Amino acid sequence: MKERLFSLNDTRQRQGMRPNYGSVRRAEHHGTVLICVLACLAIVTATVAMTAQSALRIRNEARTQRQLLQTQFLCEAGMLRAKQKLQECPSYSGEEWSPNLSPTSFEEVFITIQVEPTDLDSTRLVKVVAKLAEKASSVTFIQQSHQFKITVVDSIPKETK
Repeated sequence: MKERLFSLNDTRQRQGMRPNYGSVRRAEHHGTVLICVLACLAIVTATVAMTAQSALRIRNEARTQRQLLQTQFLCEAGMLRAKQKLQECPSYSGEEWSPNLSPTSFEEVFITIQVEPTDLDSTRLVKVVAKLAEKASSVTFIQQSHQFKITVVDSIPKETK
């Protein structure tokens, strides 16, 4: 049998063909390279997925912080409005105010102002509630409230703490 192999190889060499000893090794080499490529692809995919998830989390946190800050500013605007209205009219009792803002991603932006008399005739208790809700999710909203006492003397209110 060995003589036959040698004779086939000799015949191939004489005809310009090379013997096919390395084809099994090359097939094993290609399989190893394929496994390495698939492993690298899995690692890269996992890394990209984790990076995207982290970026979305950071974006949501930044959006929440921005909404908290905007709600705080709305609450302060409501406090200033209540002081101004009490200065103009000492009998002012409050209102539900929806400020006209430039186009935003919020569908609900409103401030509730309540002015209540206290035991002292010249002092009023002012309660301000600012509410901000997104268009995309009208179920969740951010709300901030503040209350303070203000003294109305000669139509000029003075804040007391």
